[in-house]
Parts: sequence; structure tokens; C-alpha cells
Amino acid sequence: RISQFSQRVEIYRGAISTVHRAVCARTGARVVLKCYHQSAMTAHHRHKLDREVVAMHALRGPFVASLLARFDDAEAGESVLVLEHCEGGDLFKAMLKAGGSLPEQWVAVEAVAPLLRVLEKAAALGFLHRDIKPENLFLTSDGRLKVLDFGIARLREANASPGTTRSGDLLGTPSFM
Repeated sequence: RISQFSQRVEIYRGAISTVHRAVCARTGARVVLKCYHQSAMTAHHRHKLDREVVAMHALRGPFVASLLARFDDAEAGESVLVLEHCEGGDLFKAMLKAGGSLPEQWVAVEAVAPLLRVLEKAAALGFLHRDIKPENLFLTSDGRLKVLDFGIARLREANASPGTTRSGDLLGTPSFM
């Protein structure tokens, strides 16, 4: 239940979800909670949440934020993803802090190479992230890259039902598509 997490601090609010930093009361571990508001979710949103869980589980590794748990809290009216907490910030903030750009060699070795490993693994497993942008690339305080937010990931399935994504639909952030 969501009540097992204390010291919740909101770090993002969207139309159907809110993201918090929190502490697990049982273990004392710092975590990130991605809470989907069930009242705002359609069947399509629930399908996307399930797909996000599948993608994060399949792509787990050193360059993807770890999914620790998923549960539904009927009392709170939320579906919750419990994610690894990392110290640091997103690539966009790092770029701003560095005056708008980062050293090319650092970007190639520390950001692009790990990102390509994740995207290569995703492609091999049939996933397409569909929202790669600096805000979804997290730099840990020790300089490691973590890919975040698989909320609009697509899984290429042999027996996929038509209509999951309609022809002409645009998913992602337009300036990064």
C-alpha cells in the first residue's frame, strides 16, 4: 500500500500520474514512486502502464532505472510503480548547468554509448522507447546514464491486436521525434 512510503515529495505531476521521491517505511530505502491515478486512467492508459512494466522488466540492466515493484492501492485509487532512486539529474539540467552543451567526448562515451546499448537491447527484444529526450536521460551523481520513462514504449508483437497505435498518431515529444 502507498501508506508504507513516507517523506513523499512530489517531483512531477502529469495528467494521469504523479512522481514522488519517498522512503519505504519497512526498509528505509529511498525510492521513486510513479503513481497513476486510477480515476483518470482509461483502458488504453492501463494497457500502456502494463506495457511500461513489461519494457522495464525486459530491459533491466545498469542503464535503465530499476523497477522494484508494481502494485494497485484501491484505497488510494492509484496504480504504483516503485522505482530505483538515483542521485543526480536529467541530461537537460546537466546541459543547462554546463552552459548549453557538454564536452563531445564525454557525451559520446558516457551518454551516447550507454543509450545505444539500451536501444540496441530494446530493438532486439522488440521494443521502441518513442520518447528519447534529455529529460528522460538521467545522469547519476557518479556520472552513469539511466534511461527513464517507458510510458509510451511500443512492443512489436507477432500477434498484436490492431489499433494499439493508430496510423497517423504521434507519440513522443515533437521536438525530439
